[in-house]
Amino acid sequence: MSRLNGILNLEEFEPAARRFLPRSVFGYVSSGSENETTLRGNRRMFDAWQLLPRALVNVAKVSQSIELLGETYASPFGIAPVGMAALPAYRGDIVLAEAARAAQIPFIMSASSFIRLEDVAAVHPGMWFQATCRGRRRRSPPCSPVSPPRRCRRWW
Repeated sequence: MSRLNGILNLEEFEPAARRFLPRSVFGYVSSGSENETTLRGNRRMFDAWQLLPRALVNVAKVSQSIELLGETYASPFGIAPVGMAALPAYRGDIVLAEAARAAQIPFIMSASSFIRLEDVAAVHPGMWFQATCRGRRRRSPPCSPVSPPRRCRRWW
């Protein structure tokens, strides 16, 4: 039986993760950066939306696919950058990239990954990279698609 059986929504992941992960790792992945202002803001924005279930509606030809930056994805969401994803899972960025590729959704690799960019790009060639320039915040570039692995170069 999977540890995920019985988890029906995102909020049910937290107690399960608390039981499974070491305390320090759980503390890291369950919190937000700085004083958690962005975390609270995100929660408020998600709480403003509600899914409206509909019964007896023909969904045989419904598609969630979306085009973004010239690529077509299966759903209008993806996997956001997770700093130090290797803490909660062995080679966590590889695991996330594989899941995103299998689901045909975008994957954005964190700039604070423990895994080499080239290794993750080999798993999900269409991945993006969170390029974070320290210093002046207004000059930080947005996430951008990664070049094919053969053209990737380390810039640090």
